[in-house]
Amino acid sequence: MRPILQHSTTGLPANILLDEARENAVLADLGSAGRIEPDTDTAPNYGGTPLYLAPEAMTVGRVTRRSDLYSIGVATVEMLAGRFPYEEFLFDDVDERNAAGKRALIDSFYSLPPSVPPAVRKFIGSLIQINPAKRPATARAALRKLNSLDYVDWRRTAGTGLIGEWVGTWPPRKMPERRRQYRIRSSPVERGDNAGRIGLIADSKKPGREWRSHRGLQRYAEPRTRPGNLPPYCAASSCTTTPSPTGWRPPGSGSRQPGRSATGGARPKPSKVSARRTSRHAN
Repeated sequence: MRPILQHSTTGLPANILLDEARENAVLADLGSAGRIEPDTDTAPNYGGTPLYLAPEAMTVGRVTRRSDLYSIGVATVEMLAGRFPYEEFLFDDVDERNAAGKRALIDSFYSLPPSVPPAVRKFIGSLIQINPAKRPATARAALRKLNSLDYVDWRRTAGTGLIGEWVGTWPPRKMPERRRQYRIRSSPVERGDNAGRIGLIADSKKPGREWRSHRGLQRYAEPRTRPGNLPPYCAASSCTTTPSPTGWRPPGSGSRQPGRSATGGARPKPSKVSARRTSRHAN
C-alpha cells in the first residue's frame, strides 16, 4: 500500500477528531488526499482548504510530506492563538496569496501569544516556514523534535474559561513520579484595589509532599486579556500539553522568570486579507 498525503485538509481543525480523553487524534474527510508517487516522493495537489494549504502547493502543483506538516503547523497556531475569524476573510485575496506561493494570510495571523514557551514557539515556526526545505523532512522527524523540547506540561484540572486551576510538572527529563509539580489557580477578586481583576496564585510540591503556596508570586490579570494571560483553548474540563496560563515557568526552565505574567492583545484584525466567504470554499 502506498502512503497518502492529506495536505491542506489535515490542517482543518474540524477534521481533527479527539477521543473522550482528548489525548488521541484521528483524521476525517480524506477527500483531497493524494497518493505519494514513489519515483518523485510527491503527490498531486488536489486542492483542499485554502487557509491551510502549503505555499508551494499552487505554484508547484504537487505536495510532499513537508506540505502536510505545514498544515499541521497552521492548525496548531490556531489552537494556541485562537480561532481565525473565518467570517471576515476575503477568499479571493486568499486565493491570490496561495497562487503567488505565499501563506494564505498575512504574517500577523501566525503570531503566538506570550504564554507559549519559546521552545514550542520555535518548533511551530519551523512547521510553517514558507520554504519547505526549512521544515522537518518527515512527520517522524517533527515528532522527534517535539519530544525533545523542554516545557511544562500544563493541564487544566478545574474551572472553565479564565477561571480555574492548572497543574504541570518539571523537569520533563525525569520520570513523572520524580518530577516536582506546579499549580496555578485563578479566581475573581471581589474586594480591594484589585477588585474586578483575576487573582493568580502559584503553588508547588515535591514528590510525596504537600502543596506549598508561594504568596510572593501572586499576580493579577485583566479579565479581558487574551490570549496572553490564560489559554483560550482550555475552556473544556481538561487540556493537555498546554503552555502556562500565566506564562510562568519554574526556575531553570527558560528565560521567563517565575511569577512574571505575560500580557498580550487579541488576535490582530485582518489587513485587507480577510473575508468574503464563497460557496466553493464553504467546506
